[in-house]
Amino acid sequence: MKKIALFTIVLSLFLTSCEKKGDVCKINYPNNVKDIDWNNYNDVYTVHWNYHSECGKVKNDDNGKEIMVYGILSPEYVQSAEFLYLTDCINDLKPIIIIETRRVFENDSLFYQVQAKLDTSDLTKKCFIKGEIYLFDFHTNDCCWSRPIILLTNVNNIFFK
Repeated sequence: MKKIALFTIVLSLFLTSCEKKGDVCKINYPNNVKDIDWNNYNDVYTVHWNYHSECGKVKNDDNGKEIMVYGILSPEYVQSAEFLYLTDCINDLKPIIIIETRRVFENDSLFYQVQAKLDTSDLTKKCFIKGEIYLFDFHTNDCCWSRPIILLTNVNNIFFK
């Protein structure tokens, strides 16, 4: 029940970046979005706006590619190492990137390793994550948006400084 409530809150945050226009949602894209830098760490804003789109209009060829991103872990959502929420500003949860450490409970060991790292880290510092990017479709009754999710596959690929 707790996960459903948390997912509902996060989904509502996602929906706030769109305007409903009839039966479709129009995304208000900013003009100043940089391209993804595949060799260095990208900020949350860059990753979010390169991949946030209406379903079917997304860069699916990047699925599974290794990407590096940095931001601040949202303290409101650091309740479990299963899903972490990386944001660009502690007071503004938009844009937000979901970091997943355990895909369908395939890797319990990684989940517990990440939880231990979170328990001993200064979560107020910038969080740097290297993982695989996947694009996930979020559906509502009226709209569908693709959002980036970063799959963390190694506990050594998350650090704070």
